[in-house]
Amino acid sequence: MVTLSFSKKKTLGFLTFICIGLCAGQAQANLISGGSFNDLPGCNPCASSATGVEVGSRVGAPGYGAWSVNMPAGGNPEGFTWSFVTNAAASNNHTMSAWNGGGLNSVVSSSPDGGNFYIANPIWGASVLSQTFSGLTVGAGYDLSFYQAGAQQQNWSSSTTHGWHVSFGSQSQDSQTLTTAPGVFSGWSAVNMHFIAGSANQTLSFLVTGGPVGQPPYSLLDGVNLVPTSPVPEPATLMLMIAGAGGLLARRKLAVSG
Repeated sequence: MVTLSFSKKKTLGFLTFICIGLCAGQAQANLISGGSFNDLPGCNPCASSATGVEVGSRVGAPGYGAWSVNMPAGGNPEGFTWSFVTNAAASNNHTMSAWNGGGLNSVVSSSPDGGNFYIANPIWGASVLSQTFSGLTVGAGYDLSFYQAGAQQQNWSSSTTHGWHVSFGSQSQDSQTLTTAPGVFSGWSAVNMHFIAGSANQTLSFLVTGGPVGQPPYSLLDGVNLVPTSPVPEPATLMLMIAGAGGLLARRKLAVSG
């Protein structure tokens, strides 16, 4: 009886060890370049006191590293976007560059990813933040994760909504809509999405959303990760592995008994 119990424990431990090894071996690398937004021009990495940098402007869309910033077709008639890479210190101190000393009417905290974040206004020129990838596996799954938050422009006092319309190739999804009371920061929340690649070359884009008009909302984004979905062993393969492990343990038991 004691020998049987010990054999079961050994088998369970051995199979657990195999599963842990498989999962660890299938960890996938993040395909996003600059998903933490921590490399502002002139500092690498940026200190918490560094001011923001406007990455969507009235005269064009300079972008940010591997990211591009553009307006969608039929965008703001005044022809500009307001999008920044900044951090909590710059936002709270109203020192975001190219904004004439503007800022937010609530105290913003750093996301769980830390450092800088991307911030955009959906009312005055809704911007599209995008990054393009090649060499994708057609038909394969890709997991997207990021942090989002909502805040309001300084000197405005109405409830606002905030979010992101996310597209990967021909597929699109919307993040959960955040609603903030006047002068209140929403806090950061994690967002997870799953996409299937329809082409080897695809663009991932974030269109800022929110409202209402006349009460400028700002949507915040940070910690963007895009990884291939980890493959799961097929049932037949898994059964072969279990059978093989059981056979090894059985032969070892016979050898000890003999």
